Amino acid sequence: MAVYLHNVIRAVPGKRAELLEVIQTELKPMMEREGWKLLSVYYGLSGAINHYTAWWELADVDSYERGRAAVAAHPDFPRVRALLDSCLADETITLMDRRL
Repeated sequence: MAVYLHNVIRAVPGKRAELLEVIQTELKPMMEREGWKLLSVYYGLSGAINHYTAWWELADVDSYERGRAAVAAHPDFPRVRALLDSCLADETITLMDRRL
């Protein structure tokens, strides 16, 4: 049964566009090779500034750890991690299952 990863991401001030670019061009392809599907990314028009909310679909709860481990072992990950670290201030990850 599919589960959903709700990811609230706060960009470093002035790095919002760069963070989205890293997610789209670097992280998304890596995660999708591991079976994750990026459903959407939203930017808040009100409330906290510099925040994105991303929704990913995963095959099951176990695919979260499998996917993270596989991506961490990828030879390009240290470079991608450095890019993320330069523009990502904070993130909160929540795994959810659909009820309705």
